[in-house]
Amino acid sequence: MRIRLLMRSILGSRLLFICIFLLSTFIAYAGNGQTGSAPYGRDGWKEVSTGSTYLCANSLAIDPFTPTTIYAGTRYGGIFKSTDGGDGWTQVNSGLTDLRVFSLAIDPFAPTTIYAGTQYGGIFKSTNGGDSWTEVGTGLTDLSASSLAI
Repeated sequence: MRIRLLMRSILGSRLLFICIFLLSTFIAYAGNGQTGSAPYGRDGWKEVSTGSTYLCANSLAIDPFTPTTIYAGTRYGGIFKSTDGGDGWTQVNSGLTDLRVFSLAIDPFAPTTIYAGTQYGGIFKSTNGGDSWTEVGTGLTDLSASSLAI
């Protein structure tokens, strides 16, 4: 119930996604598809899109071992990575052939392995924390991947 009430105050009224990390502290990242993402912590919500010129985030993934490492899939800018809890972002698109990233999934046992689902380019995999990507959707007849799960 508490999360539902918090969601009403996030960056306007439209909520596209939320990504929650619960271990020793409560950290939630949410996006509305227009202005990036916002983490919720003890001090409430704040926008964290510094360094990203593509503020329209479609998906987020949090490293399960290092929750300050976050990946954001954007509508036209590919994938951005933050290693400081969203204070700064770096574009990590080497090898992606479609920069419209709709979904992200991190391997919970090997968090440097990340999967990205794109609008028309299929599914890509990185085994080095997003430094480079290779296509892994060979054989798929529909190349649009709007959601992924591991």
